[in-house]
Amino acid sequence: MIAAGSLDRRIRIHRFQATEDRYGAKAEGWAPAEWIWAGRKDVSDGERVRAEAQGIALNVRFTVRWSSLTASIKGRDRIEHDGVTFAIVGIKSLGRREGFEISGATVQEDEA
Repeated sequence: MIAAGSLDRRIRIHRFQATEDRYGAKAEGWAPAEWIWAGRKDVSDGERVRAEAQGIALNVRFTVRWSSLTASIKGRDRIEHDGVTFAIVGIKSLGRREGFEISGATVQEDEA
């Protein structure tokens, strides 16, 4: 069970969407979903060094409760927290419909 007190941060999921207007022009971009409560844990220095050696700027892990929104999170989505955007690099299920641990890497400006 995820303790309510450990979910002390607000994060927002962003979905990559492709849309088409009434003239048939296609547009792609990031559409924000709702804000959810999460816990945040910074990655240890040892894990950070290993990740950077592989060219990944792995920074944090977010813990969220299970919901229809969190169950639909995919690796292509992004997370916004405190004005920083994180690409999702890993999603791990916690128990049966209990929650998820989402690993995030900071998004470089040219990727945003």
